[in-house]
Amino acid sequence: EAIGVSAQVFRNYEIGRNQPSIEMLMKIADYFLVSVDYLIGRSDDLGIISFRAKEKSYAAGENILREGEKVRCAGVIAEGGAVIESVDFFGNVTLVQSLSACSVFAEAYALRNDVPLAVSVTATDKTRVIFLNISAVLGDNCPEIVIKSGFLKNLLTVCASKNLQLSEKILHTGHKTLRGKIRYNLS
Repeated sequence: EAIGVSAQVFRNYEIGRNQPSIEMLMKIADYFLVSVDYLIGRSDDLGIISFRAKEKSYAAGENILREGEKVRCAGVIAEGGAVIESVDFFGNVTLVQSLSACSVFAEAYALRNDVPLAVSVTATDKTRVIFLNISAVLGDNCPEIVIKSGFLKNLLTVCASKNLQLSEKILHTGHKTLRGKIRYNLS
């Protein structure tokens, strides 16, 4: 949606059912801060060296990030999928969110790199992740491309969307009495 196409159209690009136009490739490259050559497979260079981006592959079941770690990078699922899970004192696992291609994760922790992760991120299948060093983006020497590309706007949009989703979850789980739950569900 941020690049002017629906999620379904974008998914068709990903699986090769449709081919994006040159203009659309440039929009996608600008949105993800990569080169068009990288998108079409002509280069392994991400084209975002100023972000000190790193790409890493994970096998199914492999931990991408562990609870308690402090992170400096936000992750973007380039290919594959992952889950964000929370484990309580008794070992009970709660699924917090499922991630698919183009999903961003750990951005809030990367922005506040002094706070340890309260969740773990685990690959659900063969997964490729691009890690963006947020401090390199937000530091005093912020590259001009970051400002012009809209990266900061996109990052804030992702953070705001996730906060709204969390608020919605709190609304659904916040009613502790049976009467409160019934009134909420009937309204």
